[in-house]
Amino acid sequence: MHNFYLHAGNVLYLLAYLIRDILWLRVVTIIALVALVLYYLTCPEGPLLMPLRWNALFILINLVQVVILVFERVPVFLGEEELRVYRAVFRSLTPREYVKLMRLATSGRAQPGEKLLQEGADVEKLTLITAGRASVLVKERPVARLTPLQFLGEMAFLTGEPASASVTADERVDYIQWQASDLRNLAISSPQLDAKLQRVLGADLVLKLRNRILGSEHPSLRG
Repeated sequence: MHNFYLHAGNVLYLLAYLIRDILWLRVVTIIALVALVLYYLTCPEGPLLMPLRWNALFILINLVQVVILVFERVPVFLGEEELRVYRAVFRSLTPREYVKLMRLATSGRAQPGEKLLQEGADVEKLTLITAGRASVLVKERPVARLTPLQFLGEMAFLTGEPASASVTADERVDYIQWQASDLRNLAISSPQLDAKLQRVLGADLVLKLRNRILGSEHPSLRG
């Protein structure tokens, strides 16, 4: 029986190397480690304490990782509005990453004519319009319009430079905002999430550039 634990543990290790799902890989690894613990406990010359301590540590580490993985796989439930924004803007994020990002956000509302962004001013917040429309002005000249589910202040956020244009609400505008400092801290703690957010902002900039090129000849945007 003593040698059975050794062989069982190594067979389970071999099986673990063939498993692609990281959660089940760790579960099988824990079982393999338990088998080896039984082997070291039942040695004829007495328990081998040093291998037992190392294997106990390995089991503990893997148990912690299993708990984390199980938690990450628990379904995330989103409200109707959160789901709308997620599908339209943040679908490249996992639902749990999206929830993590939204925990840092605050919501607000601007009235018609209210400035959402001032040209030349430092930008301390990243804003996403969720309802309503706004005008983008450079030197008080309208150059573009923002529609729901578009960002404002993203260029300044990405470059760290002052706002290159003003943004004024054309009608009642609902929005959500993130403090730039919170997003910078998020970039340090969750670099993978930050990389995905950068791609989201990049896609928004590309869409705006395309719309500006297509709409540059529209009479309402001429000086």
